[in-house]
Amino acid sequence: MERLHTELYYEPRTAVLGMLADATWVPEMTEFESAFLCGLIRQFRPHKILEVGVAAGGTTAVMLECIRMLGLDCDMYSVDVSVPFYRDSSRRTGYIADEYLSVVGGKARHEFLLGQALPHVIDKFAEGPDMVVLDTMHILPGELLDYLAILPCLAPGAIICLHDISLNQLTESSNIATNALYASMTGRRVFNFLPGPNRYGVTYPNIGALQVTQETFAHVDGVFHALMLNWAYMPAEEDLEAYRAIYREAYGEEMLQLFENALLYNRKHEQYIFPFERIGQGSRVVLYGAGNVGKSYYRQIKDYEGIKLVGWVDAARREAYEGCGVSGPDALSGWDYDYLVIAVWQEDVAKQIRGSLLSVGVAEEKIIWVQQG
Repeated sequence: MERLHTELYYEPRTAVLGMLADATWVPEMTEFESAFLCGLIRQFRPHKILEVGVAAGGTTAVMLECIRMLGLDCDMYSVDVSVPFYRDSSRRTGYIADEYLSVVGGKARHEFLLGQALPHVIDKFAEGPDMVVLDTMHILPGELLDYLAILPCLAPGAIICLHDISLNQLTESSNIATNALYASMTGRRVFNFLPGPNRYGVTYPNIGALQVTQETFAHVDGVFHALMLNWAYMPAEEDLEAYRAIYREAYGEEMLQLFENALLYNRKHEQYIFPFERIGQGSRVVLYGAGNVGKSYYRQIKDYEGIKLVGWVDAARREAYEGCGVSGPDALSGWDYDYLVIAVWQEDVAKQIRGSLLSVGVAEEKIIWVQQG
């Protein structure tokens, strides 16, 4: 099938950097990646853009400036499961875009949809965006689930842009979700090699796109098969049910059976699933609870490069586990962390722990507990 290239468009990023020169931030896309994304917008001139994965909102701001500079008639929506910014919980997700909008003024047709996974807000896009940017956790099942959720809303000609398609090579990590998705989706690829080699001497980029064709829908089973790879986290039950409902209606029983089999395979790895979907890449985490749930959580995160375990506390247990020490709750006051994950099974115990944490000044938005099945 024909492959496309896009003409890189650097000006929007340069303009945003100039406007926000005093802001403390680093774009999470490189100059080349921002130029590729803006090149897509200039080439295909979308009327509705869906961004899934926001972080600080630097890329959001660059896309909004690109829309403004081109004078496009375009609505834009930005979805993220986290309300606080994952690197700094004192800031809101998308705060850079807020700063940008306060500078340019005007009436940008943009809306943040924060605090919910994509399938819960999918009704917003029933008529379908014509451009989608997937840039979330990069660990499985991540972007694969979201791609399969939004694809039924798209028409042939729509553009899907994936960031971090080679992150697993650049960081030597398990961040393979967008890589696996880009390899398994079918359509007309839009792909530019880097203008020069990176530090490894490689010109393969970390961003790519696909233009939807009839083949995209005909061969969607490839993405369902990719779900058989080992997942790094288990989505919340309410999110899984929302994905399931979309897949049942859009793809039929055979594809749904593939999804259910992938789910069964991946449930067997751990009885208690760490809430990766609630915690962004680069976050500093404390575990509270060193029983069976805490030990399961520890096993899941100890080798995952996207999360730094700051410490582990328990009100009663002190014995080390697999070389990791367990402290008393008093140690919390000396630690700097983004999230404290309560690792207990019983809801009443979790509520008691939450209450004790709030009473000693732990911020409510830092405390996470999920009901295990």
